[in-house]
Amino acid sequence: MNVKIREQEYADAPAVHSLLMRTFGDDDEARLMERLQEEEADRISFVALAEDKIVGQILFSPVSFDNDIDSYALALAPLAVLPQYQGQGIGSKLVRRGLDQAIVFHYALVFVLGDPGYFHRFGFDTAAKHNYFCEYDVPDENFMVNFLRLKPSTQFPTVISYSPAFNNFAD
Repeated sequence: MNVKIREQEYADAPAVHSLLMRTFGDDDEARLMERLQEEEADRISFVALAEDKIVGQILFSPVSFDNDIDSYALALAPLAVLPQYQGQGIGSKLVRRGLDQAIVFHYALVFVLGDPGYFHRFGFDTAAKHNYFCEYDVPDENFMVNFLRLKPSTQFPTVISYSPAFNNFAD
């Protein structure tokens, strides 16, 4: 199957909304995406096209450290691929393209809350091993970091805070 990855455009919003609804089964991620875009917190976003339709999407937004904004770190969320297209490498292509773009834009770190079995293959490691902790109560093994550049020194525990749009995620 021929899959094309390109930057998400404003006109893609309805298709991405539908994709997120169909992938996750509710509108939480779709509303999150809208909030991130309203806050202009969507820094890197790509869509995957197959058969001339959007079948996947990824978004990276800024995070802060202990409530001090650091523009060199991002969070990966959401990542979505339509169920009938999963298992064909589309999600992997989106992740790799997004990480490559983060490097181009001079970001040093990317955090993700997800399945370690999936994200370790892209260079993500358990964030707690490096003194980074999620602001949310999540298992340490599911909160991961990818060092895109030299590993920053973190002698003291550092709490990673997501964009305010994530605080309203369950509204």
